[in-house]
Amino acid sequence: MATRTLIKNLAAAIDGPVSVCGWVETVRDQKRVQFVVLRDESGAVQLVHPRAFADDGTALEDPLAGSVSALTQGSFLTATGELTHDERVKLGGVEIRLDGLDVASAAIAETPIAADSNIDKRMDWRFLDLRRPEQNLI
Repeated sequence: MATRTLIKNLAAAIDGPVSVCGWVETVRDQKRVQFVVLRDESGAVQLVHPRAFADDGTALEDPLAGSVSALTQGSFLTATGELTHDERVKLGGVEIRLDGLDVASAAIAETPIAADSNIDKRMDWRFLDLRRPEQNLI
């Protein structure tokens, strides 16, 4: 296994195998490709996993695609893959094509606070409330 690379150092790294750790910020599960935004203490990076299809257009069995689909916001994981520089990517111009995924801790999707909770309850559960970027301004 490759040594962990901080996300802020990926822009200066050369294309090739890389391993990053962090928390899942968002998952976009589309028909042909899956995207995960992974954040660590130094920044964020986009992970990409293209789905495999047979010649007749049916999706092939892919355990990595199932693992990506099961990710929840706030889960902690280690991702390994190929670092590629692409100026079209908005997150620092780099992305990682996934080869492997190791979920260290899956987050519970539902939090004990609702979107319309009062400020006292929000402050009691502040560490969970910060999972939603719009709450960072409180």
